[in-house]
Amino acid sequence: APTVTAPKPGHVLVQAPAKTITSAQIAARCRAAYTALESYRGTSTVTSRSMPVAGGTTSEYHTSVNIEFVRPGRIHAEGTDVFGHPFAFVSDGVGTAYQANKDVWKTLPNIALAMGAVTGSAQNAATTVPALLLTSSLVTDTLALTGSFWIDEKTFLLRRHVLDAQTAATSFVIAGSKHDMPATKSREDQRFTNERLNEAIPDSAFTLPPS
Repeated sequence: APTVTAPKPGHVLVQAPAKTITSAQIAARCRAAYTALESYRGTSTVTSRSMPVAGGTTSEYHTSVNIEFVRPGRIHAEGTDVFGHPFAFVSDGVGTAYQANKDVWKTLPNIALAMGAVTGSAQNAATTVPALLLTSSLVTDTLALTGSFWIDEKTFLLRRHVLDAQTAATSFVIAGSKHDMPATKSREDQRFTNERLNEAIPDSAFTLPPS
């Protein structure tokens, strides 16, 4: 046990303050935790709500995606977008393929384009974790750790991400008719569950389908 020396008469014993960690350091450790993983399996689900700033009906959407990953760059994701349509993308580390609504598979130049194809319609469910796992600058440059994050104090992996946004009122014309869109506010609430880390994943998970 450590020895504690009592202060001399007239002296005050001052303890050093506990070391704190900044939000930037937490974000850096979070990124490093994903980079250190050799494999990852997990589910990302998003609930999005939007409503006019002035009040009115709230719209709610749900998306979900299952992700499999093996370092350095093999990844497979399958999920549903805000319309309930299925989507999938897969990369064997060299080639990339993407499928929307069970249509024919399309070959894409890189995984960033596959992720970008569903970033909006899947409300980032298929973007956040893949971007943290993949170290290619094509992917990591598109990810900004903004909003509010809940991070596991032991693993430093994400547990939840909430992003609040507000859009200004706008107008547009379709077929000669003007349409006004009110200012809206939205919340995107993403959860990360069913995670299995550094387990063996068969090569067949990353086989590119015929396009």
